[in-house]
Amino acid sequence: MKKAINFYLNGRAQELAVKPETTVLEMLRGLMGMTGTKEGCGEGDCGACTVVVGEARDGEVHYKPVVGCLHLAAQLEGKHLITVEGLAEGGKLHPIQKAIMEAHATQCGFCTPGVAMSLQALYLEERDPKPEDIRRALEGNLCRCTGYVAIRRVPAFITDLKVDQTALRPEYLSSVEQAQLGQQAQDLLLESGGQVFFSPVSIDDLKAFLREKDREGLLGQCRFVNGGTDVVVGVKKRNQHPSVMIDLSRIDVLRRLEVGDDAVVVGGAVELARVA
Repeated sequence: MKKAINFYLNGRAQELAVKPETTVLEMLRGLMGMTGTKEGCGEGDCGACTVVVGEARDGEVHYKPVVGCLHLAAQLEGKHLITVEGLAEGGKLHPIQKAIMEAHATQCGFCTPGVAMSLQALYLEERDPKPEDIRRALEGNLCRCTGYVAIRRVPAFITDLKVDQTALRPEYLSSVEQAQLGQQAQDLLLESGGQVFFSPVSIDDLKAFLREKDREGLLGQCRFVNGGTDVVVGVKKRNQHPSVMIDLSRIDVLRRLEVGDDAVVVGGAVELARVA
């Protein structure tokens, strides 16, 4: 069983031992000295800390924006973390960054990295996003300088720049995607300061772990984590520190979303964004 996380950061393989409660934001700014991702509210409300996470699902790698202040670093196991530092290549601005500049959508610039990453996630998933897709993609990004009009013009500038779809994909994505699709997932167990973080890859492994904790009398202290919007807010803002955190985000059957003629099957770890 693994006791350190393996993931990709802006195209490069990483292996890192982190504490169960360490967030992606804390890892980037504190452990790695990467300060492009900003810290705002710390509760997932402002979007300043938005990063992109790529994960293998159903034979493909899918990308989504996540708020780094609520996403636990340990949940990056096997995934690809893309930050604002990973956009520009060879000193040349990424098309999204250039469009933000051309649209005069920066103002103080504090929210800008999160805006750029939300748009990057959108364009990695949608080849030709509609206006409503763009509005939804930016719903979680607040601009304290009230620069929303300029920010909403950014996609139009991307179109005006006549950017080819391939130019919106960082060059390192293809090789990382190939590696992600070929990797063999393993259970992950992290222990630090009396806390345990467990990330199973199957229902059977989850059940076995829960039986073990039941025998130890710790079943009532287990907290399930997927998006982190409840548990991690409690950790960071309410001084709540669960003894055992169990990550459900890598169990395939819980990530299943099937729409049939007579029924819709939604797994317990499916994000609301996928359902909508």
